Amino acid sequence: MNSWAHRHLPVVMGSILALIMSLAFSGRALGSPLPSSSAESPRVPPCSYCGNDLFYGANQSWMSTAISKSAWPQKQGNWCGVANIIAINWYDQIKTFGTNVSPTWQTQQSISNLLNTQSAISPWGQATRVDSTHPAFVADIAADGGTDPRSIAWAAWEVTPNGFYFHNWDYDTSNTSAIYYFSSDFGPAHGLNDPISVTINEGAHSFVVDGVYATSDPSAGNELVDAIDTWDPAVGSGGGSYNTTTQQLWSWNDWKNYTFPRGSVLWEYPYNTNNLFGDPEPSTTSSNYYNAPPLGVHWNNQWVTIEQDLITRCNASPDIAYNQAGLEVPHNGSAYCP
Repeated sequence: MNSWAHRHLPVVMGSILALIMSLAFSGRALGSPLPSSSAESPRVPPCSYCGNDLFYGANQSWMSTAISKSAWPQKQGNWCGVANIIAINWYDQIKTFGTNVSPTWQTQQSISNLLNTQSAISPWGQATRVDSTHPAFVADIAADGGTDPRSIAWAAWEVTPNGFYFHNWDYDTSNTSAIYYFSSDFGPAHGLNDPISVTINEGAHSFVVDGVYATSDPSAGNELVDAIDTWDPAVGSGGGSYNTTTQQLWSWNDWKNYTFPRGSVLWEYPYNTNNLFGDPEPSTTSSNYYNAPPLGVHWNNQWVTIEQDLITRCNASPDIAYNQAGLEVPHNGSAYCP
């Protein structure tokens, strides 16, 4: 597979970016999720079905510390995004300043509070109530029951150290190509190798993904991805979880196809705004952001992530979403910035 590490290059206004992506589909056998590594010697879970693959991704010692500092599991039923934000923040703080860092935002509660401040409101206003449901956080641009992708991207950008940029990425191709797009975050050639937030089960939940097992460097291309390393903030929360352990490796095929007994999935289907969990399209009081004709959709039917990148366009605004070509997702009115 030839992948272009698009999110690692600044997007210049007015440029036309092209992607030609040749995907090699992996025919690996189904593999059961594996338990997480020990706290004494942090390491990625071993992959028994990955052959000679190597792991490409985040520093496992920093990840374990970040999850511990974040006091996982998620503290409320709708705080998966909150837990992801604080874990990503702790990782980036540790990466930048060392393990003795004492950041401003240290707890899940502090992130929840931040998401409900006036500064968290998007340039397009707050989400419009469409029925009895209203946004759980004022940072949302949708009347969501939890954190929507915009609010996660904004908060991750707000709390992490200077120089860490985050955006909502919406992939409208297939789950196969979307896996390769986010996998290009990892590896020595062009990867930033930091954890990302990945929306699963049609928009109902979010994982932290910190890397993949692949035949070669995903950030350079021409690899096969065989497993995805995930961290589920719901494990141990008393609510429904997807992983059996907080950190869990999912095989390529299980990540794409596994169906849980209760009917939930991981990345078999894209974001579905009509699902039972109430994950609607954006609807704000100003400009009706991302809901304008002719598209009329934003993240519906997309595979959705919130990723660190190097895009500094529009002062690195986290309010802008991008597609797999590195182009701004269309929205109502004129361009967000000159």
